[in-house]
Amino acid sequence: MSDPRAGFLPKTLEYTPTAYVRDKAPLVCLVLYINLEFDDENHRVEQVNSIFQNYRYDDYMAQLIEVLQSDKDAHACYEAAVQAVQDGLIEKFDPDFDTDSFADKEPNIEKFYTVSFLEWAQQAGYKLPEYVMPDIEKKLDLYVRDKYHRDEDRQNFVRITKEDFEQRMNEPLWFMTDALLYLLGYKNNQAEDKKISFLRFNKRVEKIRQYILDAMKTEELKLYGYSDVCIKTEAGDMKNESETAFFASKVRPKDFVAWAENLPMTIPMLETRNSKTPTPLKPLSDRERSSLLKMIIGMAVKGYQYDPKAKRSPTAGEIVSDLQLLGISLDEDTARKWLKEAAHQFPPDLDRES
Repeated sequence: MSDPRAGFLPKTLEYTPTAYVRDKAPLVCLVLYINLEFDDENHRVEQVNSIFQNYRYDDYMAQLIEVLQSDKDAHACYEAAVQAVQDGLIEKFDPDFDTDSFADKEPNIEKFYTVSFLEWAQQAGYKLPEYVMPDIEKKLDLYVRDKYHRDEDRQNFVRITKEDFEQRMNEPLWFMTDALLYLLGYKNNQAEDKKISFLRFNKRVEKIRQYILDAMKTEELKLYGYSDVCIKTEAGDMKNESETAFFASKVRPKDFVAWAENLPMTIPMLETRNSKTPTPLKPLSDRERSSLLKMIIGMAVKGYQYDPKAKRSPTAGEIVSDLQLLGISLDEDTARKWLKEAAHQFPPDLDRES
């Protein structure tokens, strides 16, 4: 399909389509981006824009996964990338350390930085296509600069434990900066100006702040010290002074947490606090264990062409990779252990299979 904008351009000018590569995207998209097959530049740009714009639609993502699984080279690259993520070699997007205009629209999509992925791919020996550098050239310096600040924030703001959070709940009052940091799951071990700088542009904090101000108006939540400061504010500086007053205000910990429990959004510390300890699984009977091992070996042989006699079988890695596509994590050594046990208990007749 031709671009509708082309018809409005003067005949003396030629319209050149542009590839819009996102700063961060799901691993599937990034792998397919460096494994594109196309007829010409227009076709390439069309594919790139489609991959980076439409992945948030479930049906389209399912198509991308199907394409990935059907391409041997791309699938192998994806498996290696999954391992690189586990090894910390590819930077994962974290909304607490970066602002993203698409974060609210894509709350459950795991994304990784494009430049970080490409750096890893190059270092891992994958030859990057010629089109990559022109597409991302302007993003390189920006990524390096922003990553420096993200790494600094990650070092400054460390995670708070559930036990520490519960203990701090007994304090009489929390400064608002501390209260917000606790909700996000971080300690308050930094100077006030650093806390405010970290919180000010956080998308989740922006939303919580608006909820807090609304709750204060309806008297659902009491902010100590906020209203008095705002009354003295000069009209011209109302916005900045109001923000300063907000972060300097205080709340009662137990009242604040009880109120936050009912917010229509994900609060990291509250999810951790409310998570129940899993009920210990009942040990499998011999019969149940045998049934599961039979299922494992059956699916491995029929679905992945698993050969227990092969010296280096890729099956465990392929299973882990496919589970990752479904949002399920599994250690490759664990998969390999169960494959070996299933093959030992119920050796498949591969001659019969052929």
